[in-house]
Amino acid sequence: MQSPTFFIFDLDGTLALSEHVKMLATQVVCREMGFKPITEKEYFAWAGIPTKEVMSNLLRARNIEPTPENVQEMTDRRRIAYDKQMHKVERHEPIVSLLRALSPHYKTALATTTNRRQGSAVITQLGIADLFTVKVFGDDVTNNKPDPECYILAAKKLGAKPEECLIFEDSEAGIAAAEAFGAQVVKVTI
Repeated sequence: MQSPTFFIFDLDGTLALSEHVKMLATQVVCREMGFKPITEKEYFAWAGIPTKEVMSNLLRARNIEPTPENVQEMTDRRRIAYDKQMHKVERHEPIVSLLRALSPHYKTALATTTNRRQGSAVITQLGIADLFTVKVFGDDVTNNKPDPECYILAAKKLGAKPEECLIFEDSEAGIAAAEAFGAQVVKVTI
């Protein structure tokens, strides 16, 4: 096994303790729409998958048929609710400390399927925006994790081969993407 020389970090749940805040935003949407809020167990079972897919799963779990219209409405409401609560997102200190130690000596990348607007706001708020050599956001890719597209693009921008990369990821979908890419992966837990 080759020692890694490029380091790629996921955002939500890895560098940023944002998943709980996103869950709270989703609960707000459920209450606004008049049905039982998402539970912690449900939310974390769906962590790492696209928001629209989470909303579809949630509607089905509440015996409501998902339609493009109600899924989009929930997704839009969740974005607004999360924007209002984004200030509650905190750094995952052990991983941020590692990023701070690595970034002066190695090329590092952010690879997230969170959209650029929200992702940029979070990394700026956390004071880590300048620690990355490259950044890949959801707007830069067509496919979400577990597809490895965001890792392929990050490595391409870094000039790295999969076997030269070490990826830090928290979600099952993200770990599957990192493994499909062919990199070494560290599962991050809180």
